[in-house]
Amino acid sequence: MTSRLPISVKEFSGFMSKVNLKYKERIGVAVSGGVDSMALCYLLNQYCKKSGNQITAFIIDHQLREESTKEAFQVSNILSTLEINNQIMKIQWKRVDLSDLTINNSNSPFPTQSQYETFARIERYKLLAKGCNEYKISSLFVGHHLNDQLETLLMRLSRGSGINGLASMSIISKFPVIRNIEAIGLQTVRPLLFVTKDRLKETCIKANIPWVEDPSNQSMDHKRNVVRFSLNKFNKKYYIEGKEEYEPLTTEGLSRFMSHMEYHKNCVNSEANEIINHSRIKFDKNNGICTLILPDPIPSFHWILQKYLATRIISKIITFVKCLEQPPRLESVLRFYDHILSFSTLSSKISQILLSHNKTSRYNNITLNNVLLCYEKKVNYVSDIPYGNLTFCRQPFTSKEETKNIVIIQNGQVVLWDKRFFVGINFVSQENKKKTLKDNNNSISLQPQYYIRRLCNKDIYDIIEMKMEAIHATYKDIIERYKKSVPPIARFSIPVVIEKSYFVSSDNILCEREKIISIPTLGIFLNPESISCWAKFRGNTLIGIDELIENSFIT
Repeated sequence: MTSRLPISVKEFSGFMSKVNLKYKERIGVAVSGGVDSMALCYLLNQYCKKSGNQITAFIIDHQLREESTKEAFQVSNILSTLEINNQIMKIQWKRVDLSDLTINNSNSPFPTQSQYETFARIERYKLLAKGCNEYKISSLFVGHHLNDQLETLLMRLSRGSGINGLASMSIISKFPVIRNIEAIGLQTVRPLLFVTKDRLKETCIKANIPWVEDPSNQSMDHKRNVVRFSLNKFNKKYYIEGKEEYEPLTTEGLSRFMSHMEYHKNCVNSEANEIINHSRIKFDKNNGICTLILPDPIPSFHWILQKYLATRIISKIITFVKCLEQPPRLESVLRFYDHILSFSTLSSKISQILLSHNKTSRYNNITLNNVLLCYEKKVNYVSDIPYGNLTFCRQPFTSKEETKNIVIIQNGQVVLWDKRFFVGINFVSQENKKKTLKDNNNSISLQPQYYIRRLCNKDIYDIIEMKMEAIHATYKDIIERYKKSVPPIARFSIPVVIEKSYFVSSDNILCEREKIISIPTLGIFLNPESISCWAKFRGNTLIGIDELIENSFIT
């Protein structure tokens, strides 16, 4: 039987010793009002009184139920009574059809019932990131506990997850949802991962701290609730009814299993990271493209033939390219792996054909799970040794995606473009001041507009054809190296900033014209004295790319 004793301040201080907070560092805690987060908030507050840290509690009003606002104020009052600084943050839903959603809208569409969990989680973490940024907080504490670990484990077992899915959550991890710029650099802290929910209840009861029960936790419409009630019902057979043939799914046993998986995960990931650092795997940190270079033929000792390692590396590549907040499912990774091996088996025969016809490359392209995989057969002119280039990138835009990702951006704004790139723009001179054309009693704004769209072939042509001033010669060289490094089909998935300006023609007609301002991921800025643009690829943060490799492959 597991302990049901309340958690003492001394015991909690032991948990916090693994976190290594700085003296007087500000910390944030997400408080839903449930027993888990209320116990955590209380324990953190007691700890901070001795440690000198400053705590701010963030209460998210999801506004998905009529009672949510009232409950948020109720939780706020409880925390204020405990002298805990707190802030209520409301999710602003936009009640429109999903097809109207554009990525730079400040409001998200009101979700359907089946979307509640996913949409609410994303919007919750976006607000939490903003709150942390406002209070200069880098560590957000959340109340995940041992029972959460076990429920997650069972759900992942049911869908055949690999080592990553079956390992336990980490006490400290990167912020789980990076959909706004404020989330970059934040970390999530879970000090209660080895504590059962029963102990958290006892902690609140002893400290006389009330909590709020969310009725959605009783709904059988959510998979986690179904797993929780099924687990409780199964264990009840042993603990309450005394049926020894029902060996319980205890926290101790499943915890040991997760610890074993955690150990194996760390071993495999360490080996995979070592291979990434020393193999011909090139992450383009600016443009979200990854290239894998394989020898031809592949020797029997090569890591690509070691399935447990290859799938881990391919998983990192897919996570990077797709900007996934969770690693892809194992079956998706295995499909990529099978295709890579099928390309490689063509090696010797195709190589002889290429050499005999004096050709240097051959392309094969497939698209799986919105990732384009380009296989290019090349021959080294110096040694006549063939090799294979595998380029992973975003799949080509559909017409609907292209329209959706034409996004207006304003001075000082940062938007998430195509869910992959954070793009910002700032005016650095007064050249862009608002101008007007007066016509009798009317006034027409001539202020330029700026928007982001994907790179097109015409953009590349226009830059190459520019007058060969010194700065443009440099940009031409950048374009040529980009074209050389990236297969043609994979080049046009990066953002371009466009200026749409207005002028009055000689016959007094208002006209418009467009020009490229910047291709920020390539370091091309065509009006730097007036406008500053930048872009950051979101996938870097999601897989910790700077920890894996030092340099971008386009230099």
